[in-house]
Amino acid sequence: FLESINKLINAKTYIPSLEDYKLEKYQTLNCSFILGFTHDFYNSLDHDIASLFNHEFKNRKDNIRFTNKRSSSIYLPYSKQSYINITRNKTVEDFINCIHEYGHVIADQIRFRENYYNYPFVELASMFFSLLAYDRLIDDFEDMDKDVVKLRVVEAKTIEKNALMINLFNIYYNENDLIL
Repeated sequence: FLESINKLINAKTYIPSLEDYKLEKYQTLNCSFILGFTHDFYNSLDHDIASLFNHEFKNRKDNIRFTNKRSSSIYLPYSKQSYINITRNKTVEDFINCIHEYGHVIADQIRFRENYYNYPFVELASMFFSLLAYDRLIDDFEDMDKDVVKLRVVEAKTIEKNALMINLFNIYYNENDLIL
């Protein structure tokens, strides 16, 4: 997909940030509802993906929290445990944050990311799951369409940044004879 990635990098389109949008508030969205959606989403995917998800999800009382801090996740390969923090905004973004961070935990079980900054593919699985979840949100909840579309546009900025990193990674390896 490198040709498509290079075209994306060279596109000169303004992509707004979340600050440019005011997401609708959904005060009634509680954490268990978001976790229920996340559970149903991952269990509707491939059996192997669902199995990896369920391995982590069964420990949700001990390994996940919703706070006002930045969403993040860590997987400890030796103990085979994960810890997840989900940013609680009380918007549709909460669903995507949860899907995204569980995506990191699933990907880390497949190939552990020892160094976040030197591995350009670290966001690919989580972004893929997020993009699938956008469609699922639109299909499952009629009143979220507008906010889901806003988040999709903002996600384009993240995709652009990751495309640039993959391109640089590719250039480096193609030009380094020792590694080849």
